[in-house]
Amino acid sequence: MLRNLPYIIKKIINPLIIGVSIVYALYISLLLNTAFTLLLLIPLTYLLYIHMYKPLSMHNTNNTMIGTHNGIVYVNDGGHYIGTKYLIVEELPYTTLELNRIETIRYIRNFSSFLANVKPGTEVRLIKDTLNINKFLSKLESEISTLKIMKITDPTNMKIQRRLALLERIRSKILKGERPTKLYILVGIRKHAKSLDELIKELKREAHEVSTLITTSLGLKVKELNINDIRQLINPNLIPLKYSKTLLEGDLQIFTPLEPYKRPTLNVFNGIYLGIDMDTKSSIILDIEKYCSRHMIVVGPTGKGKTTLLAVIALRSSLILNNIATIVLDFKGDLISLLRKYDAQVISPINGDYINILNPPPNISRTAWASIITTILSKTLNLNAPEDFILYNTIIKSYEIQGSAANMKTVIEILQKDNNIYSKSIALKLQASMDKSIMISTLKIPEEHGLYLIDLSTIDDRIRELYATALLLHIFYTLTGMGLSSKLRALIIIDEAWRLTKGGIEVLKRLYKEGRGYGIGTIVSTQNFEDLPLEVLENAGTLIAFGANTRDYAVKVAKYMELTTREVERLLWLKTGEAVIKLYDDPRPMWIKIDAEEVVKQP
Repeated sequence: MLRNLPYIIKKIINPLIIGVSIVYALYISLLLNTAFTLLLLIPLTYLLYIHMYKPLSMHNTNNTMIGTHNGIVYVNDGGHYIGTKYLIVEELPYTTLELNRIETIRYIRNFSSFLANVKPGTEVRLIKDTLNINKFLSKLESEISTLKIMKITDPTNMKIQRRLALLERIRSKILKGERPTKLYILVGIRKHAKSLDELIKELKREAHEVSTLITTSLGLKVKELNINDIRQLINPNLIPLKYSKTLLEGDLQIFTPLEPYKRPTLNVFNGIYLGIDMDTKSSIILDIEKYCSRHMIVVGPTGKGKTTLLAVIALRSSLILNNIATIVLDFKGDLISLLRKYDAQVISPINGDYINILNPPPNISRTAWASIITTILSKTLNLNAPEDFILYNTIIKSYEIQGSAANMKTVIEILQKDNNIYSKSIALKLQASMDKSIMISTLKIPEEHGLYLIDLSTIDDRIRELYATALLLHIFYTLTGMGLSSKLRALIIIDEAWRLTKGGIEVLKRLYKEGRGYGIGTIVSTQNFEDLPLEVLENAGTLIAFGANTRDYAVKVAKYMELTTREVERLLWLKTGEAVIKLYDDPRPMWIKIDAEEVVKQP
């Protein structure tokens, strides 16, 4: 600082002296009314320009000389030249948020390759400039309106369509919360040489190589800065540099060698421990509120660990979160056998726990419920249109006769008394598919917090799916009848969901599409993603797949979880209890070894 003090003083004092001289010369010329004094203004003004507007002109400080030449800023330190040439980014073709996983991985590798191949001394610099956001948005809307008009008059012009699509994408991102930022994006190349000519030659060659590398590996369009551009960059108050870019937050991520996503933050207090990350050896703790409220799907072949994982989630969620009801539907009884030893309420027909499927849930009218039950029974028993009509009217008649005490036994008796051939056919089908106790008993659907295990394995095959569908409907309408909720209120876990009938699948669709708004999270397990309808797959925030027995299974998993070829190969080699997890807010899969010690240990 002290070494440059004379130069700093000179840069401040000289312009002041020259400025005073100009004012004085102008005053004399006006006073004497002569052209001679006006001529004095020309050299004085030039001197002021030299000092004020050419900050990179030749300058000597002891034995060091600083100067510029052909867009190069250099220092001559006693015959040793050090110079820097700048490239500036002209165009950003994409953001990493628009790339799929495979493209993102390819980009990261290209960025790493770029860093490995550039010579030492190369730098990437981001210089933030001021931006009037209101003016920017006003200009954006104006250009969008103009382009829309131009598109109408010239609908085949692809250039207009691409520009309009780009601006509308920018506007959409801003409306979603991304903030625009004005930046200069510079790439500096520094070299050493023994002469100025050698320095210029080396920097020119290096700049060409770096420019080609940036374009081919990162897809960025760059140009070399000339001396006027460099002056504007160092003294931007003169003229705004024309290469400044207005970017959104997502656009900045192409300048990081890391993926734009980080692992979700562990919520130790409201999360459940699932197991160990097989790559990092760290604990994987799943935030129940965040991920289970967006629903989950678990797939895998028999014997790989699906049921054990569901038991882990059911047990640990009920222990950690004391304000939710965890309701487990188990078709095979395996979940029940793992969890029975804990403080759980087991609901089973063996214990006399049934539901009266004609008993409407809260806030559902009898006529609406009669229509719903008719639809379920029709799909289960394959009724035709006349039988549907007769069954619906018979259920309504049973409500008129017995009110809230109406049950399927009453419906069958009414149908048997009717001489209509369709009525008698329905009665026979109902009798063959229903247990007497299911026709008349009533079970209160769990609303209190705790762990509830509903054992469907003890019900006869003929009525198990019907019972499960009616039970799901009761749970759905009971919980939705409690009103909207931003907090998780209940967790429904269904093992072997592929066993659900058409009616049960329809309820499952509603749970996945509407449940989140009512605080209902749903987790199902099945053997393959294709067992489930599109509405369920599209609304699942977390996907978990266990190891594969066949390549066909692995390929199907890869389709829904967007796994790479290498990850498919890894899936084939997973052992029992090992799985891959994909979260909705993280495109990278996590490979986990499930820790189910307290679930599988004997009491």
